[in-house]
Amino acid sequence: MVEKNFKNSKILLGLLKLYKTRKEAKSMYSETTMQIQYWGVRGSLPCPMTMQHIQAKHIALLQRIMQEKKKFPYSICEMQNYLQTLPRSIMGTYGGDTTCIEIQAKNTPLIILDAGTGIRHLGDNIIQRLNQQKKINPFSKKNVREIHIFFTHYHWDHLQGMPFFAPAYLLEPNIFTLHFYGRINEQVHVHKTLQTQQQSPYFPIPWENIPCKKYYHDVSESCQIGEVKITSASLTHPDSIYAYRFQIKDKAFVCATDTEYKIDTATFLQKFAENADILYHDAQYTPEEYIGEKNKPGKYGWGHSTYEHAIQNAIQANVKHLVLGHHDPRKDDFQLEQLYKNSLQYKQQFSQSIDKTLEITLAYQGLQQQL
Repeated sequence: MVEKNFKNSKILLGLLKLYKTRKEAKSMYSETTMQIQYWGVRGSLPCPMTMQHIQAKHIALLQRIMQEKKKFPYSICEMQNYLQTLPRSIMGTYGGDTTCIEIQAKNTPLIILDAGTGIRHLGDNIIQRLNQQKKINPFSKKNVREIHIFFTHYHWDHLQGMPFFAPAYLLEPNIFTLHFYGRINEQVHVHKTLQTQQQSPYFPIPWENIPCKKYYHDVSESCQIGEVKITSASLTHPDSIYAYRFQIKDKAFVCATDTEYKIDTATFLQKFAENADILYHDAQYTPEEYIGEKNKPGKYGWGHSTYEHAIQNAIQANVKHLVLGHHDPRKDDFQLEQLYKNSLQYKQQFSQSIDKTLEITLAYQGLQQQL
């Protein structure tokens, strides 16, 4: 009898946990206006981990265990809990895929920012949502097969994943409608750029043979998609680039990847990103790399910023949360964490005389943020 009551209690406890989880999920969807997920945060070109990188993580883990005098074996659960206490450089990775950011917004078709190699993982995840009969965008009432893809610019690391975006290849009755947004003028066109990338001998499937429905839009002016207002601003980068501001009422996410700090464009960006909840900012270089050190030439004029530039822009714009991204492919996870520590020290020094608070996050593949 006691055993039966115990089993019933366990079942009841399980049901209560399930109810609580569903209630919390429902509450999150009702309160959140936008969810941003980062599927690729590297710059210039993808950089998968090598055996040397993996061995360095193993050595760091073993050194940590020895220093803390941990006793093994643990249970699997205990091991997982322990790993969660470790820095990402040891227990995981910041990722090696190039720029791709997903924006799920309330009552709005899915929005994607750039199609670097990270879009391959996003595409596979969208297919998984369909197979599990989930909404493509859980924050939208309608489950439409419609995606809006915005390009900041047409350098390869921001569009090279597009040929591997699985939803674009689905046939009727599962066909997707894709809207593409980018710079359109006499020199460049988003349609021509995507078409050229997939012509022979670069790729075996021509762009026009991909079955999705395709529409092309100029982003020189603001537009409205669902409940999201999107505005663009031209910044400093070779071949030009757009920053984007995605806003619902008083909630705003601004993306300023691939931008170099110049006085005039910095002032313009600060005004464009004013009072944003989240600013994703290029921080590819350290100050030493940007200026040049010893026998190494500097990176001035290469079109990228340092973490100091990003922090200055964020504080002057009264941004709440700064996300440092577009990581240099030469930096491993340990070097990225050192860059992050240096950025926190610089923020402390820079903000002392201004009396402004700023939260800083080092972008990693899989990072999710809600507004």
